[in-house]
Amino acid sequence: MTEKFSLKDQLFNKQKVSYLASRIKNVYPQFEEQQFNAQILQQFPALELKQRISCIRIQLEKQLPNKFESALTIILNALPAELDPGKTDNDFGDFIFAPLSDFVAKNGLESQYLNLSFNALAEITKRFSCEDSIRYFINAHPQESWIFMQQMAQSDNYHQRRLASEGLRPKLPWCIGINIDYQKPLILLNQLYSDDTRYVVRSVANHLNDIAKIDAALVIQTLKKWQIANKQNKRMGFFKQACAQNAGKKRQ
Repeated sequence: MTEKFSLKDQLFNKQKVSYLASRIKNVYPQFEEQQFNAQILQQFPALELKQRISCIRIQLEKQLPNKFESALTIILNALPAELDPGKTDNDFGDFIFAPLSDFVAKNGLESQYLNLSFNALAEITKRFSCEDSIRYFINAHPQESWIFMQQMAQSDNYHQRRLASEGLRPKLPWCIGINIDYQKPLILLNQLYSDDTRYVVRSVANHLNDIAKIDAALVIQTLKKWQIANKQNKRMGFFKQACAQNAGKKRQ
């Protein structure tokens, strides 16, 4: 009998946890690597995917310095090289780095840490998307977060540009809701829909799908405007088809 596939075990397992622990140990010799691994793996069987992210983050909180600035320096120094900038799609990175951005969201949310936290998320998202973590900042610090997302939308790095769309999606799966008018991010989508990287463009399409569930007319209006602009006409069929499907589901 074929063993049932488990996404949570594929993404978070003994090898992945050991890999993360070894990277931290290399830059922070005091790190109790074996204890870290043992505590996490003992809990894993009873935990679902997102719970495993929290589990790893909690163990990091127990072992890293209490001072946020010091802990953040260790986290950033432990990061691997950035994801291949030559790819154009499906470059999600390694899920084992999700607990690092979760650490930032849970410990760096105070106003005094905002610049440090934003800079950290900008770096981590180039290894694994911070689309979930940034939403805590959007809710707690809407104005500062909006400025940060504008900067991400103009970045030379396509993972950061994708964050500007993905992190602001009104119905992003598996993530907390955000207190922002669903129409506001269209300012950024107007910049990103014609991106040269399909990874970014697909996020914009998914973002529009989310909006279509709320305001299908606005999506059709936006698509017509983009079509007239003709910045990337080859993408318009894809956008229209995706949004029309979601608009049909809403009417049913």
